[in-house]
Amino acid sequence: MRFVAINKHKQWYLRVIVAAIALYFMWLEITSEQYIYLILAAFVFLAAFFDKDYVVDEKGFDVEFRLFNVFKMHDYWGWDVVQSLHVNREKAKPNVQLHIYKEPMVRTFLFSKKDMEKVLEFIELTHPEIRIIEDDPRARMSDEELLHRSELKTARNAKKKKK
Repeated sequence: MRFVAINKHKQWYLRVIVAAIALYFMWLEITSEQYIYLILAAFVFLAAFFDKDYVVDEKGFDVEFRLFNVFKMHDYWGWDVVQSLHVNREKAKPNVQLHIYKEPMVRTFLFSKKDMEKVLEFIELTHPEIRIIEDDPRARMSDEELLHRSELKTARNAKKKKK
Protein backbone atom coordinates (compact mmCIF):
# COMPACT_ATOMS: atom_id res chain seq x y z
CA MET A 1 0.00 0.00 0.00
CA ARG A 2 1.11 3.54 -0.70
CA PHE A 3 -0.12 6.55 1.25
CA VAL A 4 0.77 10.07 0.10
CA ALA A 5 0.63 12.81 2.74
CA ILE A 6 -0.96 16.20 2.23
CA ASN A 7 1.52 18.63 0.74
CA LYS A 8 1.08 22.15 -0.56
CA HIS A 9 2.09 22.16 -4.21
CA LYS A 10 3.03 25.38 -5.94
CA GLN A 11 0.40 26.82 -8.26
CA TRP A 12 1.37 26.90 -11.94
CA TYR A 13 1.06 30.68 -12.19
CA LEU A 14 3.43 31.17 -9.23
CA ARG A 15 5.95 28.92 -10.93
CA VAL A 16 5.73 31.00 -14.11
CA ILE A 17 6.07 34.30 -12.22
CA VAL A 18 9.09 33.13 -10.19
CA ALA A 19 10.77 31.64 -13.26
CA ALA A 20 10.18 34.85 -15.26
CA ILE A 21 11.61 37.02 -12.49
CA ALA A 22 14.64 34.73 -12.18
CA LEU A 23 15.22 34.82 -15.94
CA TYR A 24 14.92 38.62 -15.91
CA PHE A 25 17.55 38.89 -13.15
CA MET A 26 19.81 36.45 -15.01
CA TRP A 27 19.49 38.56 -18.18
CA LEU A 28 20.11 41.74 -16.15
CA GLU A 29 23.29 40.29 -14.61
CA ILE A 30 24.64 39.11 -17.95
CA THR A 31 23.99 42.42 -19.75
CA SER A 32 25.52 44.49 -16.95
CA GLU A 33 28.49 42.08 -16.81
CA GLN A 34 28.13 41.57 -13.06
CA TYR A 35 28.03 37.83 -12.60
CA ILE A 36 27.81 37.76 -8.81
CA TYR A 37 24.07 37.14 -8.57
CA LEU A 38 23.81 34.98 -11.70
CA ILE A 39 24.19 31.76 -9.73
CA LEU A 40 21.62 32.86 -7.16
CA ALA A 41 19.13 33.69 -9.92
CA ALA A 42 19.77 30.29 -11.50
CA PHE A 43 18.96 28.59 -8.17
CA VAL A 44 15.75 30.62 -7.85
CA PHE A 45 14.80 29.55 -11.38
CA LEU A 46 15.36 25.88 -10.52
CA ALA A 47 13.48 26.24 -7.21
CA ALA A 48 10.36 27.26 -9.12
CA PHE A 49 10.20 23.73 -10.58
CA PHE A 50 11.16 21.80 -7.43
CA ASP A 51 8.55 19.51 -5.82
CA LYS A 52 8.46 17.00 -3.01
CA ASP A 53 6.01 14.37 -1.77
CA TYR A 54 5.79 12.54 1.54
CA VAL A 55 5.01 8.83 1.17
CA VAL A 56 4.37 5.91 3.52
CA ASP A 57 4.67 2.48 1.90
CA GLU A 58 5.94 -1.07 2.44
CA LYS A 59 9.57 0.10 2.41
CA GLY A 60 9.11 2.78 5.07
CA PHE A 61 8.82 6.55 5.06
CA ASP A 62 9.98 8.38 1.97
CA VAL A 63 10.42 12.00 1.00
CA GLU A 64 10.55 12.14 -2.79
CA PHE A 65 12.24 15.20 -4.29
CA ARG A 66 11.63 16.05 -7.96
CA LEU A 67 13.04 18.66 -10.32
CA PHE A 68 11.05 19.17 -13.55
CA ASN A 69 9.40 15.80 -12.77
CA VAL A 70 12.46 14.24 -14.45
CA PHE A 71 15.21 14.20 -11.85
CA LYS A 72 14.15 12.30 -8.75
CA MET A 73 15.81 11.72 -5.41
CA HIS A 74 14.49 9.70 -2.47
CA ASP A 75 15.23 10.05 1.21
CA TYR A 76 14.06 6.80 2.81
CA TRP A 77 13.65 5.91 6.43
CA GLY A 78 13.17 2.16 6.51
CA TRP A 79 10.98 0.44 9.07
CA ASP A 80 14.07 -0.92 10.84
CA VAL A 81 15.32 2.56 11.84
CA VAL A 82 11.99 4.04 12.98
CA GLN A 83 11.73 3.96 16.76
CA SER A 84 8.26 5.34 17.41
CA LEU A 85 5.40 7.30 15.93
CA HIS A 86 3.54 10.14 17.59
CA VAL A 87 0.06 11.06 16.38
CA ASN A 88 -0.99 14.67 16.97
CA ARG A 89 -4.66 15.28 16.23
CA GLU A 90 -4.90 18.73 17.81
CA LYS A 91 -2.21 20.81 16.15
CA ALA A 92 -3.30 20.57 12.51
CA LYS A 93 -7.07 20.26 12.74
CA PRO A 94 -9.00 19.09 10.71
CA ASN A 95 -5.99 17.07 9.53
CA VAL A 96 -3.68 14.89 11.61
CA GLN A 97 0.10 15.12 12.03
CA LEU A 98 2.27 12.01 12.21
CA HIS A 99 5.69 12.54 13.81
CA ILE A 100 8.22 9.84 12.93
CA TYR A 101 11.11 9.43 15.39
CA LYS A 102 14.52 8.11 14.37
CA GLU A 103 17.31 8.64 16.90
CA PRO A 104 17.72 12.44 17.23
CA MET A 105 15.66 13.28 14.12
CA VAL A 106 11.93 13.76 13.63
CA ARG A 107 9.90 13.97 10.44
CA THR A 108 6.34 15.24 10.28
CA PHE A 109 3.78 14.04 7.74
CA LEU A 110 0.29 15.54 7.44
CA PHE A 111 -2.69 13.28 6.63
CA SER A 112 -6.45 13.59 6.50
CA LYS A 113 -8.33 11.77 9.28
CA LYS A 114 -9.43 8.93 6.97
CA ASP A 115 -5.95 8.44 5.54
CA MET A 116 -4.39 8.53 9.01
CA GLU A 117 -6.66 5.73 10.20
CA LYS A 118 -5.62 3.66 7.17
CA VAL A 119 -1.94 4.43 7.75
CA LEU A 120 -2.11 3.48 11.44
CA GLU A 121 -4.00 0.29 10.63
CA PHE A 122 -1.40 -0.58 7.99
CA ILE A 123 1.47 0.05 10.42
CA GLU A 124 -0.15 -1.92 13.25
CA LEU A 125 -0.69 -4.91 10.95
CA THR A 126 2.68 -4.94 9.21
CA HIS A 127 4.98 -3.60 11.95
CA PRO A 128 3.54 -4.22 15.43
CA GLU A 129 6.96 -3.66 17.05
CA ILE A 130 6.81 0.08 16.33
CA ARG A 131 5.37 2.06 19.22
CA ILE A 132 2.49 4.39 18.33
CA ILE A 133 1.82 7.18 20.82
CA GLU A 134 -1.41 9.17 20.63
CA ASP A 135 -2.04 12.50 22.36
CA ASP A 136 -5.57 11.66 23.35
CA PRO A 137 -6.84 8.14 24.12
CA ARG A 138 -10.23 9.21 22.77
CA ALA A 139 -8.59 10.25 19.50
CA ARG A 140 -9.85 7.29 17.48
CA MET A 141 -13.45 7.84 18.53
CA SER A 142 -15.81 9.20 15.93
CA ASP A 143 -17.44 12.59 16.36
CA GLU A 144 -20.75 10.90 17.21
CA GLU A 145 -19.16 8.88 20.01
CA LEU A 146 -17.49 11.99 21.44
CA LEU A 147 -20.78 13.89 21.28
CA HIS A 148 -22.58 11.01 22.99
CA ARG A 149 -19.97 10.92 25.77
CA SER A 150 -20.19 14.67 26.32
CA GLU A 151 -24.00 14.45 26.48
CA LEU A 152 -23.72 11.67 29.07
CA LYS A 153 -21.28 13.76 31.07
CA THR A 154 -23.56 16.82 31.09
CA ALA A 155 -26.51 14.60 32.08
CA ARG A 156 -24.51 13.19 35.02
CA ASN A 157 -23.50 16.69 36.10
CA ALA A 158 -27.14 17.82 35.92
CA LYS A 159 -28.19 14.87 38.15
CA LYS A 160 -25.49 15.74 40.69
CA LYS A 161 -26.66 19.36 40.83
CA LYS A 162 -30.28 18.23 41.45
CA LYS A 163 -29.24 16.16 44.46
